[in-house]
Amino acid sequence: MRKVLIVVGLLLCTSVASAQELVPATDTPTISAPSFAFAEAPLPGEAMQVPPVINPSGVSFSSADHNVTDLGVPVISRYTMDIMAASAPGGTPVKAGVDLGKPTLTSGTVTWTQFATVRATMTAGDYVAKIWAEGPGGRSGSPLSDPFTLAPRLPSAPGKPVVNP
Repeated sequence: MRKVLIVVGLLLCTSVASAQELVPATDTPTISAPSFAFAEAPLPGEAMQVPPVINPSGVSFSSADHNVTDLGVPVISRYTMDIMAASAPGGTPVKAGVDLGKPTLTSGTVTWTQFATVRATMTAGDYVAKIWAEGPGGRSGSPLSDPFTLAPRLPSAPGKPVVNP
């Protein structure tokens, strides 16, 4: 089975996740946390924290074999995503096998922006995701994403009231 490197990051609303640091492929796919720009650097001895992601709009990742062919056949034919409760990341997926298809690779990143279709079928809570690269030679999975939260959406404010005489 070919080794596939997948780096996963969840998108905030309509923001696009920044560039990811690629890690050399090993026997087990590895992942690095998404890079985020902060206004201030942490003080010495403080760890940088990844901002919480609430109601993501998509998933962004890079894959070393996205456009690779072997014997004239694409190594990766599609990606799928499993979503697990953050409190039981090794447990049974709450949502398994979400078909991401094979989105276009743009500037080294694959982005799937149809998260709303998944969110509509889930309940509020804290979750983690795992991306699977699938092809004729089998499938390889990423480590788990950073936790993200699905929360009820606030309603839009009503328009300005007009007091009638």
